[in-house]
Amino acid sequence: MQYSILPLTSADLPLAHAMTQALGWPHRQQDWQHILDLGDAIALKDDSKLIGTGAVLPQGDYASIGLVVIDQKYQQQGLGRTIVEQLINHSPLVDWYLTATLAGEPLYRKLGFRHYQRVHQYQAKVKPLTPVPENRPSQHTIDDYRPNDSASLQQLMQSATQMNRDKIVDWLCQTSQRIIVLKHLQQITGYACLREFGRGLCIGPVIAQTEDQACYLIRELLAGVSGQFVRIDIPSQYRMIAATLTTFGLMQVDDVSQMVKGATPTINPDCTQFALVTQAIG
Repeated sequence: MQYSILPLTSADLPLAHAMTQALGWPHRQQDWQHILDLGDAIALKDDSKLIGTGAVLPQGDYASIGLVVIDQKYQQQGLGRTIVEQLINHSPLVDWYLTATLAGEPLYRKLGFRHYQRVHQYQAKVKPLTPVPENRPSQHTIDDYRPNDSASLQQLMQSATQMNRDKIVDWLCQTSQRIIVLKHLQQITGYACLREFGRGLCIGPVIAQTEDQACYLIRELLAGVSGQFVRIDIPSQYRMIAATLTTFGLMQVDDVSQMVKGATPTINPDCTQFALVTQAIG
């Protein structure tokens, strides 16, 4: 059976959104549009019917792959492999990474991806705490983001990930409900973003020098959204953050694999990304 592969456009998004809804994914149609705004996506079609999607988001020497979705009626036909190969083979990049579900891991291993870290997804309605535990790091303060902070946020993101994510940071600055910055002696050393996503709100990224600083940023955001549904995706090794999330009533609901094809992304111990932007972006 022959299928066509075309660029995914905004006109395709209602059907793309319907596919993810059928699979139980939380993405809103706006979340799909954000991916189109940040990268490139393809549509797999049977005649004129959308039956599959995949997206690639360039990030300097790397690119992330996300939203690889196949209509339920067309699964088990190797179409996921077709989409990923199309994304990789039509790009000059050689370093790729993605977040794989348990069901998707075998496919990505066959395509040359290897596991490099696990990511835990936490979510729930935020439990109000009185008083909110602070544990403020010494000589640090929190301020709300101002537009002239954007260059510092871009620099911290690049330092933490060793990738060029300037476009992603610009998008975060435009779309986040709230961004808070951590300052030491008036210099920005970390930040965290809160924005609408899926079933409610999402925290990410969280960038800081230490895990206790990341917890401080997360507590500040969670304290302001009591009773609202919040999701956050964190690498599994950050137990202090996991304990903080549990204190606010968030529960671990998923455990997925971050996988790489090419060079493994470097973790900077002096400036670390403690929470993903999204699973599709990393």
